[in-house]
Amino acid sequence: MLTPVDIHNKEFSRSFRGFNQEEVDDFLDQVVNDYEMLYRDNHQMKKEMELCNKQLEQYHQLEKNLQDTLLVAQRTADEVVNTANIRGEEVRQAAKQAGENLKREAELYADKLKQDTERECKRRIEAAAQQVRAAVAEYERIVRERRQFVAKMRNLMQTELGLLEEAYDIMPDRVQNDDHENNLADKVFKPDCDDDTAGKDDNGAGSSANDSTAQASAASVAIAAQIGAADSAASGSKG
Repeated sequence: MLTPVDIHNKEFSRSFRGFNQEEVDDFLDQVVNDYEMLYRDNHQMKKEMELCNKQLEQYHQLEKNLQDTLLVAQRTADEVVNTANIRGEEVRQAAKQAGENLKREAELYADKLKQDTERECKRRIEAAAQQVRAAVAEYERIVRERRQFVAKMRNLMQTELGLLEEAYDIMPDRVQNDDHENNLADKVFKPDCDDDTAGKDDNGAGSSANDSTAQASAASVAIAAQIGAADSAASGSKG
């Protein structure tokens, strides 16, 4: 490239009837000055352009780096999202499986508890039913024995009472007849006996009658006591 120095040092050969040398030199000086100014401006512009190009390259490199970083960040974010989704799905599946397992275990435990409870209830009901049946059977046995015992004692009492009534009805008549016969005998065979002897005989007859009545009453009381004791024993067995 032609420089201002080259233009300034340029020399032309002389010829006859050529240009005016001073005008040519003045023009060349003006051209050199303008060209030097343009050359400097061009050189400065080139430097500035190189600087801008460097900066532009830096910007391009920075943009590329940013784009690469964004791509890496995007890929990383996508990987993180995918990993999070996969992990979340795994956690969800694990939680679902754990929930199903817990539900299944709870159902099994509830069924087992229900079966155990039903068996225990049946066992207790059966035991209670057996106790009730045993109590009913015992009660029926006691009632039956009590009825038999009461019937037996009633029959015995009726028999004894019949005997006592017969004895009570018969014995005083015999005593009165004996007294009457004795009185007749005394009047017939001992008319001269004093009143003391007659009174003594009367007292003896009365004593015999009273003894018979007392014996009958004592027997009745004894039988009644036996019946009361039997009823008390039956009632105690029932209780």
